[in-house]
Amino acid sequence: MSMKFNALEIIEMAKKIERNGAAFYKLASEKVINPEAKQLLNDLASMEQVHEMVFEDLKNYLPDDQAWTKHEVDTDGQLFSYLESMADNIIYDLKNDKMEEHIKSIEAIFKYAIEKEKQSVLYYLGIKELVPEALGKDKISEIIKEEMKHVAILSDAKKKYL
Repeated sequence: MSMKFNALEIIEMAKKIERNGAAFYKLASEKVINPEAKQLLNDLASMEQVHEMVFEDLKNYLPDDQAWTKHEVDTDGQLFSYLESMADNIIYDLKNDKMEEHIKSIEAIFKYAIEKEKQSVLYYLGIKELVPEALGKDKISEIIKEEMKHVAILSDAKKKYL
């Protein structure tokens, strides 16, 4: 039995992650005094906005039925459920995460951001399994590389500013 994933829903989940990431970085940049750290956080916010646009662009490649056939790697639908849960409840949950705790210091900002970027990588690795080659799997791979770079940038910044 073949199940269809709603591609638009998956794209919207990914856009939400990027939008929330950008919002977090902007909020964090307002709390940081160091001009270099402030610029870094603003740059990361901009990068997240670019990623959101990449996902929006993926809509142009969708087939008319706007669904992707379920892959054998997810025969019981667990991967899709996992991705949905990640987007809604784990990655940059700006409503339920205690943001005041995560932006109270530069150390807290970097710790939270690194964790969320790692979770984003895991999320996009899952999405990559669902996206056919013809519908932009390579774009998902590029975003994964970018998110991995964010982890490295943040890890280096954490060492520099602490």
